[in-house]
Amino acid sequence: MKKRTIFFITLFMIVIFPLFSQDFTIRSITYTDTGTDGSQRISRTVNAVLFGWYHHIYAQEGDYLAIYRAWRQLGGEWSSFNIVERRPLQGTINRVYNSIFEDYITVPDEGYIINMPNLDALRKLSIPEDRTIPIWWNTDGNSFSVFSTMYMIIP
Repeated sequence: MKKRTIFFITLFMIVIFPLFSQDFTIRSITYTDTGTDGSQRISRTVNAVLFGWYHHIYAQEGDYLAIYRAWRQLGGEWSSFNIVERRPLQGTINRVYNSIFEDYITVPDEGYIINMPNLDALRKLSIPEDRTIPIWWNTDGNSFSVFSTMYMIIP
């Protein structure tokens, strides 16, 4: 009886495990926590699972900075872009781009913990397959994109 049970469990695992891609594996991810004011730089390591991706577009609309976001959950489709923030533009769109780009160059492994209902997520800038950096100007010259990966933190 024990041999039969072990056989069926093994067979079940052989059939089920290939259905899941390696993206569902728990990874140990190290990121730099800069704190709320950016003055501290503490390396932290968390266990996490790939959850999805964010694509933000920062656009100048008159005297305002509009931030749009599209989201893709693992195994899903990209959502349409929705506006998540609109505020008066301080300076120029180029200044906003340079600020985000300088932060990436200074601390390339910076991450942010986002508290969501029932889970905590880690957001890190990441480079999409067709790019060399996670931040790039769009062809209209009045907006730029920021790409990041989301991980679900495993307690």
